[in-house]
Amino acid sequence: MLAERALQGRDELRWAGCRHARTIIPGAAVMPAPSADAPGASPDDDDALLAAGRAGDELAFLTLARRHHAVLRALARCWPGGAHDAECDVAAAWLAILGGAGVDAGVTVRASVARAVVAAAVARTGARLGPAPAHPGVGWERFFGSQHELWPGEWCDPPRPWGSIAARRMAQGDVPRLLARCVRELGIAGSAVVTLCDVHGWPVGECAIAIARPDAEVRAFLCAGRESLRVVLEAEIA
Repeated sequence: MLAERALQGRDELRWAGCRHARTIIPGAAVMPAPSADAPGASPDDDDALLAAGRAGDELAFLTLARRHHAVLRALARCWPGGAHDAECDVAAAWLAILGGAGVDAGVTVRASVARAVVAAAVARTGARLGPAPAHPGVGWERFFGSQHELWPGEWCDPPRPWGSIAARRMAQGDVPRLLARCVRELGIAGSAVVTLCDVHGWPVGECAIAIARPDAEVRAFLCAGRESLRVVLEAEIA
């Protein structure tokens, strides 16, 4: 997987203190690693957990924080800095959300917290998202023209099938590390979009809320990022 493992390393933070100071305590025991974006969790369940956490239910907050920690930490890592910086961005986002900020009607809790993570990362680094690619995705030279008599607009140079051997190779050795490095090299916005949509399976609409960009720009970043990664993979497994 492209996703980095959550909650590892010496700089991890533990969530605590909802009822009293609502602080993040460094150096405490590391939370158990969450499952991948909490299969089976519903937005309504997140809303209920957030409401309980705001009312002082520490267990409810810990459940919610564990559920989404992996994706939020991976999102924060798209900005310059190390693991500790990313943890601090996520912590700042949760503290803002617990304090009553930033959950709009019709917006999921995870998208709201992700938006707060982006705000914290921008405040920490001063690094903002760049412009969307002007010509994202696959070049037009790989398609027949609109006037082609047999296949107008269809592939003339389609992606090559990789097959089961290539699929196994992509899960082994240095390929996952290579992909992770390539995702980081997509730039902040491209890295964030690919991380949310392709690594963690978020829909474009939620990703757009998280990074405060229109859906069309998210699709442009996503298409360009996927093309860049495919070029790398084709060269690696050729």
